[in-house]
Amino acid sequence: MNIASGAALNISGAGAKTVNGGVLNNAGTATWTDAGNIATANGAAINNQATGVFDIQTDADISYNNVGPFSSFTNAGLLKKTAGAADTVFGTGTPMFFFNDAGATIQLASGALEVTVPGGFSNNGTIDVASAATFRRGGGFTNNATGIIRGNGTIDLGGGALINDGTIAPGAVSGDTTGTLSITGNYTQGAGGALNVELGGTAAGDFDVLAVSGTATL
Repeated sequence: MNIASGAALNISGAGAKTVNGGVLNNAGTATWTDAGNIATANGAAINNQATGVFDIQTDADISYNNVGPFSSFTNAGLLKKTAGAADTVFGTGTPMFFFNDAGATIQLASGALEVTVPGGFSNNGTIDVASAATFRRGGGFTNNATGIIRGNGTIDLGGGALINDGTIAPGAVSGDTTGTLSITGNYTQGAGGALNVELGGTAAGDFDVLAVSGTATL
């Protein structure tokens, strides 16, 4: 199924939706509302393409039903959560593949987005986490060379570590750009990684903060 650029896909209703095998390519705007979960099976692939916007306005989850090959969600465009105060989980129950490609953006304005994947997870795109929002990956992950993690929210590693080989930039990208990015877990700065902070003075609010709850290795 292909959603063309400029077209719209509305995912709504309280009942579960099933993607059983096949490929859903979104180059337009997909809007997910209401309480209905999305169940996947038999190697189903959901691809949010470079021009695609996938807007989550719910706390529902995407699951892999443990039937056939692993399902996958690949973000090459803009994946955002704009409503809902709780978690949306990709791979609830049984893990599924999740990719955030170079040049893609995950933008969290509300609630939390959690990814549960088989094996490790590496970020190649941008993860932008607003204040009071959370990106969650239990066990930690690697921010690769093309990866950018920014914002005033929280990266929750479930006791794991964030290995940064890309860019970490606390604070917003517009307005008052100084801020605090919180890491729940450990932080390791890779040799090629960058921690970009603004230093405008010594008073609170004049400088960026990376707040690490565990051990920080720079």
